[in-house]
Amino acid sequence: MSSPDPGAPARVANYPEGLVRGLGGGHLPILDGLRALAALAVVVYHFDEHSFPVGGYGVLTFFVLSGFLITWLMCAEVERTGTVSLGRFYARRSLRIFPAFYVYWAIVTTLLLGWQLSGGKQLPWPQAISSFFYVCNYYQGLHGYPSSFYSHTWSLGVEEQFYLLWPALFLALVGLPARRRAIVVGLLVLVFWGVRNALHFLGAPEAYVYTSFETRADQLLIGCLLAVTLRTGLAGGVVRFLVAIPPLVTFALLCASITCSVKIGFTYRNTIGFSIEPALVGLLILQLIARHDRPLVRWLDSRPMKVLGGASYSIYLYQQLVLYVLLRVMPKSLPALIKLPIAIGAVVVVAYASFRLVETPINRIKARFAA
Repeated sequence: MSSPDPGAPARVANYPEGLVRGLGGGHLPILDGLRALAALAVVVYHFDEHSFPVGGYGVLTFFVLSGFLITWLMCAEVERTGTVSLGRFYARRSLRIFPAFYVYWAIVTTLLLGWQLSGGKQLPWPQAISSFFYVCNYYQGLHGYPSSFYSHTWSLGVEEQFYLLWPALFLALVGLPARRRAIVVGLLVLVFWGVRNALHFLGAPEAYVYTSFETRADQLLIGCLLAVTLRTGLAGGVVRFLVAIPPLVTFALLCASITCSVKIGFTYRNTIGFSIEPALVGLLILQLIARHDRPLVRWLDSRPMKVLGGASYSIYLYQQLVLYVLLRVMPKSLPALIKLPIAIGAVVVVAYASFRLVETPINRIKARFAA
């Protein structure tokens, strides 16, 4: 769930009132709800990739949210202590990510090894090992995105590689004035945008452009840029203008770009889509936080959405395994409108078990490393 902090500093007072309230609380609102929706988008995609081509945009949303929340909390730590404790940061990230993942990895590897010993398919050891060491994004990219119960861990590799690099870079920027810090982050976004475009036009494999760190880092950095801007109260006029735009307009633009990516193909997705879509997700985060207490938005902070958001990591981990089993045991004649809710429910049940049995006890230990 959304990590607590003492709220945004007084510098954000020049922002719209709803945004000030949203940023000033003990928890950032609506983030759990957005995480839940992003995770469910991936589930729906893997249920039927052709009918629901939205899973990749759930991952994109995760990237922007991750960059935003991690940077928001580091900004808060700098305001309290003057620095960022890299040791505590990596301890918190390790405890948040590794236990649930390695439990999943062990379960999948045991099942696939048993399948192999009983005469089934060979266990894809190179993919399993690359997944174990959080470099599956490069394995996937260099091998044409082979499908297995490890394949979706590519996005975890991108995030983990980002977590290794960004905190140290952020710490190096702490001494800069707030505006210069934001400018540097914005320039980094443009650099990685340029790298992706260059790789695309130089003929890099599509799977590589989709999964590598250097082609997706700008999407996390957009979340970082949003956090740096909001935490320091920058660009008040621009923020007020953007908040005034109805979220439905932003969502419609996002859907239009996603449709172009699906219909036009990789050239649009890699060059234009992956450049503007994370920016639109960041804008949507901004607009929803500013409207967090309105009835049409408040449901994102409802108890069910908080529970789903808290379990979103485990939902992402287990969804392919659960769906694989369910889609083979459910009657093929059963309508998709019946199978889909059953599938979502089963994924959520398994994920919640992982959340309660693995993540919750570890989170108690993680609290000892609070910033």
